[in-house]
Amino acid sequence: RFDKPSAEIDWNRLHRANVDAIRDNGDIQQVQSFIATVAMGKIDGAPINIDPSSLRAFKLMQLQLQYLLFSHQVLRDKTFATEKRLRQSQKCEETARSKARVRKESVQMMLAEAQTQEQVMETYHTLLEGEDKELASRISWTIDGKLIVQKARVEETLEDLKLLRWSQTREHYPTDSESEEEVSIRSS
Repeated sequence: RFDKPSAEIDWNRLHRANVDAIRDNGDIQQVQSFIATVAMGKIDGAPINIDPSSLRAFKLMQLQLQYLLFSHQVLRDKTFATEKRLRQSQKCEETARSKARVRKESVQMMLAEAQTQEQVMETYHTLLEGEDKELASRISWTIDGKLIVQKARVEETLEDLKLLRWSQTREHYPTDSESEEEVSIRSS
């Protein structure tokens, strides 16, 4: 909807304006100084005689100028809103990049720690092999660091128990070829 022109026009100022010089020089400041007068100036009842066709043309130009001013304001508002969203997006992007940097550093630290733990586990496994090869052969670990101890085969365990019982029995009861003195020496 257009506003009805209601401002008084300064006809003397309009008469003094050198339109050709303004156009030739591209003097935007001079053009802008006349926008309010031309767009909202009340031409009805003016102290000059105006041809009715020229009057209609002037009123149409006033409507066009009002439309252009409105469009300019809308574009400025949209530009301001877009720039504000852009600044917010840039802020979010920077925050996301910062978080990504922190996560990347954290992952690198965790990888270094995992490598260190892997080396420690390999060292302990090597030490265990020196002490108990059978147990060391049953121990392994998963990629996520969980230790797995495989159960000994049942036959091996039963055989170990039999040997243990036999050796314990032998220690407590002397054989025919051993004297009681040898058994007591062996026990201590």
